Amino acid sequence: MNAFNETKKFVILGILAAIAFIGIYFATKQPEGRWVCKTGTWIAQGGTPKVPKPIGVCK
Repeated sequence: MNAFNETKKFVILGILAAIAFIGIYFATKQPEGRWVCKTGTWIAQGGTPKVPKPIGVCK
């Protein structure tokens, strides 16, 4: 019974570590977006842009 509890603990820790690793991987692997002009407004395209949204109306 004790060995079973130890194994269960390691399995749960392994699953949590895998979830955390996948989450970090996708958070850092996100494609960098860019601001594109569409009908007078700025729209983020292809992910989250690292630069702030341009001020004013685009042409």
